[in-house]
Amino acid sequence: YDVESWHRYQHLLIPGEEVVITEKIHGANGRFCFSEDRIYCGSRGEWKRQEEKNLWWMCLGQNSWIEQICRRFPDYTLYGEIFGPVQSLRYGRTFSNIGFALFDIWDHKKAEFLNYDSFNSILFRQLQDWRVPELYRGPYDEKLASFADGESQIIGANHLREGCVIQPTQERIDLEIGRVKLKIVSNLYLEKSTK
Repeated sequence: YDVESWHRYQHLLIPGEEVVITEKIHGANGRFCFSEDRIYCGSRGEWKRQEEKNLWWMCLGQNSWIEQICRRFPDYTLYGEIFGPVQSLRYGRTFSNIGFALFDIWDHKKAEFLNYDSFNSILFRQLQDWRVPELYRGPYDEKLASFADGESQIIGANHLREGCVIQPTQERIDLEIGRVKLKIVSNLYLEKSTK
């Protein structure tokens, strides 16, 4: 799982196509699924062995809703960002309240990510707070890159956001990079992190 830079691939977004912009959270990529009567959790590159001090298993233990959704939808893998005491941006969290914000759901049967509206319908209204914050939805324009800068929308963060992610609301594949989903790191965040 990787997201390419908007600065390099912005030409792949079509002016006027419907896009959604979400907050890019500074943390660790996590994925969770339920299969063969067992819950699995992993990072971007590997599934993790269950250990008490493992960040991914700690996140799962502190966010019971993750396993509830995985059990209800065993044909899906949830992807998101584990945040809090993980990187330089802490989002007002500690090791006793590690956060997880969903940004994608993989459909095993179709071997593809869900479109944005299908992704949202899985979460239901009561779970909207457990996904990455939506900053904008509407027609694409290059000026939308300004959404990378600003305050984090995570409750309790009280700091800048790391950036944003732009993707078409209808999943689209491009021969140049594959899935069209692009990230922009905030200039304000970059300035602050290099001081």
